[in-house]
Amino acid sequence: MYTGFCYISYLLIITILNKIVLANDIKEVQFKSQLNSLSLAKELITNSIFLVHFQSALTIMASERDFPFNIPTDSKLNYIRYPQSFRTTTIQFSSDMQKIFSDIYSTMYHIQLAVKRIPNHIKTILKLITAGSSKMNEKMLPTIINNIARISNENKILLNKTIDQLTNLFNFVNEIKQYTIDLSLTYNNYSSNKTDLILYNEFNSKNILEKISIIIQQMKKQYEQIVQLMNNIDIQENLNLFLNDEIIRFISILYNIENNAYYFYQLSSIHMDILNRYVLDQIASIGRYTVLSSDDERLKNFSNLSQQMSNILYEVEQLFLERQNEFEINSMTLQQAYEKLFDKFQNRSSTSKLLETK
Repeated sequence: MYTGFCYISYLLIITILNKIVLANDIKEVQFKSQLNSLSLAKELITNSIFLVHFQSALTIMASERDFPFNIPTDSKLNYIRYPQSFRTTTIQFSSDMQKIFSDIYSTMYHIQLAVKRIPNHIKTILKLITAGSSKMNEKMLPTIINNIARISNENKILLNKTIDQLTNLFNFVNEIKQYTIDLSLTYNNYSSNKTDLILYNEFNSKNILEKISIIIQQMKKQYEQIVQLMNNIDIQENLNLFLNDEIIRFISILYNIENNAYYFYQLSSIHMDILNRYVLDQIASIGRYTVLSSDDERLKNFSNLSQQMSNILYEVEQLFLERQNEFEINSMTLQQAYEKLFDKFQNRSSTSKLLETK
């Protein structure tokens, strides 16, 4: 559980951007979450699982027989290091995938730890504003505010690295597609009783490579969306800190900042969980398929792979249902906390104005 997020509202009330002006009446402030679903996280992690599945199927196919790439003499290879061996190239590709997923796990771990620091930073700011001297505030507040802004900036750098890695992987698979012969032609010796094999139906090499290419492109776009969403918890370096009644005008904006931060905690947490359960070990063991020596072994592994895929997708669906329910409950608690905060400052404003008239 991510303790503390539901009560950050009292800590964020003093971080208000200089140029924000709300035209709506105070009574019409609405606390509507921009991120009320983990659907993006689900789509991304499902694509990760599919990517490992298709790469496993391709590696099983490559174990049947090896062949060189069909490369013209005037062509330059940018990614394929072993043009004489399709099988070895599948291992190279799997190794690159493993490195990327390992880095993604580390990135998500960094995001999780980073967003958990936000409440402590805000708590320190609150203490300075309520108890510190003006000189201490001038000295310490800029540093603390910059630390909060750095959380967003550092995470965006890590996510952009992942996007670059996926771009290279996308270019790699496209280079393989460009020079690979159609493997379906090499499997015409399979007897009719093996037509249930993945490779003998729709899953020829060209088909699998195309699916891998599409999935990588989708994942790249999904991480780009996450980078854009990361801007929602960014706090600019120059802030005006208001302690007057006008602060209630900004509560809905502050609610969105906190809710986005909670969303990133959940996204990174479930991402790490599923990568650890279903992706990292699988991709690390893909190499075992290259040593399959008989049709019976390949058939058995294809069957196991298909069953494993069905089981994983079912388990992931159940896990997301649980996490989505937890996310909605905690988001509602956060919304209620902000509504109470709004009422508190609205009442304080009314009391202050009443005293001024006496």
